[in-house]
Amino acid sequence: MPKTPEGKKMLTVYIDETLYKKFWYFLHEKYNKQVYGALSLEVEAAIESYLDNCGLRTQTHKLQNPVTPRIRRGLQKIIQHLTSSAPGCERFKASQVENSIIETTGYDPRTIRDWKIRLERFGYLKRDAVNPNIFCLSVAFKEFRDFEKRYTASTGGQVDEQK
Repeated sequence: MPKTPEGKKMLTVYIDETLYKKFWYFLHEKYNKQVYGALSLEVEAAIESYLDNCGLRTQTHKLQNPVTPRIRRGLQKIIQHLTSSAPGCERFKASQVENSIIETTGYDPRTIRDWKIRLERFGYLKRDAVNPNIFCLSVAFKEFRDFEKRYTASTGGQVDEQK
C-alpha cells in the first residue's frame, strides 16, 4: 500500500467501466500521457465542482499548475537547489544539473537521466544550441518565476502547493 501524502485521504470507489475508460482517455489527452498523479488532481477538481454546483463552497485548494503534481514538486526541488547553488546564474553545466539531481532525488544513473529528460520535457531547462553540455533556464520558466513573484507580492500568499 503506498504511503498517503500529508493532508490527503484515500478514497476507494467502484465506477462504471465505460466511464472509467473515458476518464483515463481524458487524462491521457489532457496531460500528454504524463498521468502520474493526475488522477487524484482531477478527481479532487470534479468533487469540488460537484460541491460548488450543489451550493457548497469548498475553496480548499491553492493555485495549481495542472502538471503532474509529484513530478512537478521534484522538478521544483531540483531547480530550487540548482538556482540556490549559483544565485543569479541562468546557464549551468551538465555536471551542475546532475549534482542538483543527486542532492535532491538520488544517485542512480537512470534516475539522473530520467530527471534531466523531465527538466527539458516540462520546460524548466533547455540545452544550449551551441554546446549541448550546457543547460539554460527556459524562457517559459523565467516568465513563470516572474509571475509567481508578482502573484506572491500582490496576494501576500504563496503559490507553493505542498512541502
